[in-house]
Amino acid sequence: MSTLAEKLTLRRQTLLAKSQAERLLLGQQVAQIRQTLLLADLGLQIVRKIKHRPLIGLGLIAATIAIKPARMLAMIKTGLTVWQTWQNFAPALKQMQSDATAKQSQ
Repeated sequence: MSTLAEKLTLRRQTLLAKSQAERLLLGQQVAQIRQTLLLADLGLQIVRKIKHRPLIGLGLIAATIAIKPARMLAMIKTGLTVWQTWQNFAPALKQMQSDATAKQSQ
């Protein structure tokens, strides 16, 4: 009987260690996603401002081209990456928000 108890204790410790490692990994992944979403949010705020004042956008584009044309390509690539990330995670975020709203109403 003590052997069974020892096996169960060992199994429990193993599962606890595994769950702790998974929590840490999940925390790191959430931090990366949060950082990406903050960058996307910043981009959306900039787009909203430019939408209301198109001359600002034209000025930014002209300044970027005048300073470093190669940087413009890097910025376009970054913007595309942010947009793709947003497209991937937006449905999940909307689902999480609707789930949270449903739980609050219960």
